[in-house]
Amino acid sequence: MNGGSRSLRVSIFLPLAMLLIIGSSAMFWISETARNSHEYAEIHQQQVTKALEVVVSSKASIAEIDRYVGEVTSFDRIIPQDEISETFTSLRRKVLADLKELTLHVEMGVDAETLLELERSAIEWADNAEIALGLRPSSNIPTFENLSVKKNRIQSTMSSVYAQARIFEERAMIENRSRFREHMTAAQISLIVLLIVGGLIAFYRANHLASALQRLSSDMTRIRNGQFNVQVEDATRKDEIGEMARNVASFSRDLQELTATKEHVEYLALHDPLTGLRNRRCMDRKLDEIHGTDNSDEEWIAMHIDLDRFKIANDTHGHHAGDEILRAVAQVLNQQVSPSDLIFRVGGDEFLVLSRENATQEKATKLAASIIRGASTPIRYNGAKLQVNASIGIAFYSQSERDPELLLSNADLALYDAKAAGRGLFKFSSKAQRIQRERQRTTLEQLKRGLAKQELLVHFQPQVDVSAKRVIGMEALLRWDHPERGTLAPIHFLDLAMDNGLGDELTSICIQQSIEALKNWRDLAIDVPRVSLNFAANQLRNPGLIDELNQRVCDSGLSSRDISIEIVESVLFGDREDLAISQVKRLRDLGYKIELDDFGTGHASISNLTRFKVDRIKLDRMFVSDIDSNKDKHTIVSALTDLAGKLDIECLAECGETPSERDELLSLGCTQFQGYLFSRPQSQPAITLWLLHRNSIEVSSNQAV
Repeated sequence: MNGGSRSLRVSIFLPLAMLLIIGSSAMFWISETARNSHEYAEIHQQQVTKALEVVVSSKASIAEIDRYVGEVTSFDRIIPQDEISETFTSLRRKVLADLKELTLHVEMGVDAETLLELERSAIEWADNAEIALGLRPSSNIPTFENLSVKKNRIQSTMSSVYAQARIFEERAMIENRSRFREHMTAAQISLIVLLIVGGLIAFYRANHLASALQRLSSDMTRIRNGQFNVQVEDATRKDEIGEMARNVASFSRDLQELTATKEHVEYLALHDPLTGLRNRRCMDRKLDEIHGTDNSDEEWIAMHIDLDRFKIANDTHGHHAGDEILRAVAQVLNQQVSPSDLIFRVGGDEFLVLSRENATQEKATKLAASIIRGASTPIRYNGAKLQVNASIGIAFYSQSERDPELLLSNADLALYDAKAAGRGLFKFSSKAQRIQRERQRTTLEQLKRGLAKQELLVHFQPQVDVSAKRVIGMEALLRWDHPERGTLAPIHFLDLAMDNGLGDELTSICIQQSIEALKNWRDLAIDVPRVSLNFAANQLRNPGLIDELNQRVCDSGLSSRDISIEIVESVLFGDREDLAISQVKRLRDLGYKIELDDFGTGHASISNLTRFKVDRIKLDRMFVSDIDSNKDKHTIVSALTDLAGKLDIECLAECGETPSERDELLSLGCTQFQGYLFSRPQSQPAITLWLLHRNSIEVSSNQAV
């Protein structure tokens, strides 16, 4: 990582460093060029100045010699020979030294031949002067005029040398300035070239870096837009761009995995894991989506499918068998519906199909028939043949009804009708159903308010033994003291309450008020041997029912033999695995009396009485009514009472509303009665007064209350 960081910093800062080095080098070069040119000019200037000084000095020395020769030769004063020799020798040496030095500056533009000639002339002149001064013996003594001519020639030559040095000085200055400009121009051109090269390198590197960053930015944009399978180009680079590219690639893979995981989680949240179909949550979302779509022309078919006899197969063969049935039904649905249709599993054995392609009643009829036919096909599981049927309720989502909840409610009502019609059928939603549904909704709301206001009360109807002329029990019958409709029997609200989760509350009310009434009669010394409670199959399937009943009985000081449990024969002789049957067996084991209500109206065999011992059977009014004039009923009741007597089972006749019917039943050996001939169902206070004020039970119609 550190190596990559240094590499990227080099990529960023190297061009800048190159430009800085190039600029610094160029400035140094220019400075050095200027300094060298200045030093070169200064050296030449010093040399020229020195040469000029030598020329001036030489001229002065020659003039001094000339003056001294003139002074000596004028004989104005007597000068000793030694002094003349010493002075002249000193001046001569100086002149020759100056001339010797002047020859060293021949490169200053002075002609070498001129300098040599000047030196020879000066030596010759000095020699002549020395002869003229008598310092050197010679026969040819030069005249003063001759010395002056030679002196003048020497001075003229020196003036020429001086002039040439001046010219050389000026030329050298011009040449130095020209050389300086050339060096400066070369330095500037070199600087420009280097700057251009460095700039191109910097631009190339910057452009390369910008391109890499732009590619990374494009990759990130694609990732942000959901394209997670991007191919990052710079992942093989060794610098930070490569590191960033690898991080982007890793980030893309992580997001791809997270997205796949999220989609899988969403799929699981919206689909049933067993069948792979959409679940209820997905259905709610889809219905909201349909409702939110502003498309008034769109119509949908909703088909609510419920499997018949599924629970029996599931309980008999196990949950794995039930799962196999559900998967088979899901496969049937997938095969029957079109690709644009939607299938949901909305409950344990419930499905919903939403179809919008050609949403007509004809299509719905054909589709429902094919689904029922496919669902009823037997399947094999562990050697057993499993078969269920399907009931279907059909409703339409159209321009006139665009409420998703109403759509489902209509389909539910149609399904209810299909099951009520015999199962394995389909029914369409109708206006009558919707009216009934509204009535039920209103009734349900009123029932909830009634429960809160304690409008649900238990009424009691006496059970009498005519031969013994005494009350042998009371049947507890739940009534609703409706504030507008008066006293309502359970037929008006019980099924509605059970279907909407109010059954347990009604059961508790019935148990509580019945036991309180029996306890009150015992406290008043009124002889009521027992109270009969009616329990439907759904109530018996409540695991907490027996515990609640036992607790109420125990708290009141009563015992289980004071309570009878009335059930219909379809509960007792139905599926042996049903929880309701095990609950009834447990109640019997705890000492509660078991009575079969409406005996003879169900589909159970009489032989089942030997399988489960009951304490009393109640002959339904369909056998009792008109028994005095109907021979067939007379024969049936005679056989039933005879059978009950032989099995040691009590027999009670419901109704017996006329004296002749009563007498006919008495002749057949049935002495226990319950009906309007003796008393209608009444509230606890009213039936208590009835019990307190009766003297005896007269078996006559004028004693009906």
